[in-house]
Amino acid sequence: GEIRVIAIARDKAGLFFGQVLRFKNKLGHWRTWLCQYAY
Repeated sequence: GEIRVIAIARDKAGLFFGQVLRFKNKLGHWRTWLCQYAY
């Protein structure tokens, strides 16, 4: 019922936020890597 829908929504939100965080971490790594080679 409702609880199951909430659990699925929470899982999808968790996966989404996990991907966003991983993407931000990758961007951060790229930024530091680019800065190292830019200077």
